[in-house]
Amino acid sequence: MLQLRTRLPLVVATVALIASHSIGQSSGIWTGVQVLEPTMVSSGPPETPVVACDPAGYVVAAWTSPSMGAVFAERAPLGAWSTAGPIHPSSVAGFAPQIAIGASGVVAATWIVPGQQFVPSTFVASVRPVGGAFSAPVTLVAGSYVFDSKVAVIDNGSVTVAWTLGGIVQTMTRNPEGVWTPVITLSAGNVGAGLVDLAANGAGAALVVWQQTPAGGTGPTAIGASYRPAPARSRFGAAQTISSGTGLATWNPKAGITAAGDVAVGYLDGHAMMVARKPAAGAWSAPQQVSPPSDAAYYPALAIDEDGNVLAAWQALNASNRGRISKRVLAAVGAFGPVTQLSTNDQDASWPIASVASDGSVATVTWGDNDTFAAHAAVGPLRGAWTVFTIGSVWWNTSVPIAAGSSAVTAVWPAPTANPNVTRMVANAYTP
Repeated sequence: MLQLRTRLPLVVATVALIASHSIGQSSGIWTGVQVLEPTMVSSGPPETPVVACDPAGYVVAAWTSPSMGAVFAERAPLGAWSTAGPIHPSSVAGFAPQIAIGASGVVAATWIVPGQQFVPSTFVASVRPVGGAFSAPVTLVAGSYVFDSKVAVIDNGSVTVAWTLGGIVQTMTRNPEGVWTPVITLSAGNVGAGLVDLAANGAGAALVVWQQTPAGGTGPTAIGASYRPAPARSRFGAAQTISSGTGLATWNPKAGITAAGDVAVGYLDGHAMMVARKPAAGAWSAPQQVSPPSDAAYYPALAIDEDGNVLAAWQALNASNRGRISKRVLAAVGAFGPVTQLSTNDQDASWPIASVASDGSVATVTWGDNDTFAAHAAVGPLRGAWTVFTIGSVWWNTSVPIAAGSSAVTAVWPAPTANPNVTRMVANAYTP
């Protein structure tokens, strides 16, 4: 529900200098900007990449390359990035890739193959076993355009994918032997679902959440959810509405899950960020507001560690339509932590993204400053002191995807160059 503001970005070269200001005592080292794809010719910033890591900090990233299709690159903890290239030889015609890695090292990716005359579009998936290559793509959906796809990998190598098709949320699961289930529909057929998010833990418990419109298409939106207990061969439960029905529009659900299968969802209710939680074997709690009443929140971010401590972050706009980024930690047991403003008052901050290492050792929130076109990252222990760094340059009003593991934090994003028609895909990594 972020207000759209149009302005051509001031295109600047990617900067390698790492600047910081402290909001605590955290310390660590950033590698500096590394270029993953140097020349991406387009009339504007490409679609946002996807970055994921396993608990040890092994990172995979995927994005749409104008010249190479659906591509990926990877980085071992404290290692160098691989050369970016197509996920599979057939993915040179693909776009909108998603990618995930499990604790076992299995990697799964999805992408869309565009339709051509007499040939419909397809939504495909490919899985790479440990030490192997990506498999021949399997078609999950043929003949229709898929939106909002997400993918997750379980510890035993099984894979879960969720997406929307014609306003309906669907999912499929691949077992460790490589057999896919039939398509399963999670949402009702008349709710106009979209903005899907997926979270899964190593044991196979999973949560799919989405934004939906009431039957008939009138009235405020609501947040729907379907939960699957471990193991991954279990069935997803019936869809539930987890937002509180305040009469305001609800938007942009973000899902998180713990090692025990407890889950949390962050979303906007009007201009307030809310968090709802559910224990693995229990019912959904009443949503709680985490942003202060004085904040007009426009974009939520959420991450959770294995013990159930929640990192919530949001963008709020002031009366001049300028953004600031704040965070709050919600303990698994006990009271909420204080609200901490991460961006400085001289920034026009936008599009926060949050990530937490599963063990809680490092957490991060990223955003871009629309005044200086700088990418920022606030980093520290989940329940400790943080430092805010300037980690590179960013297009106006775009996000900086981030993933945290116990040994590193990695950001991957499209950065502008001096040529307004050329973008670089870049990365930066932090070691506590």
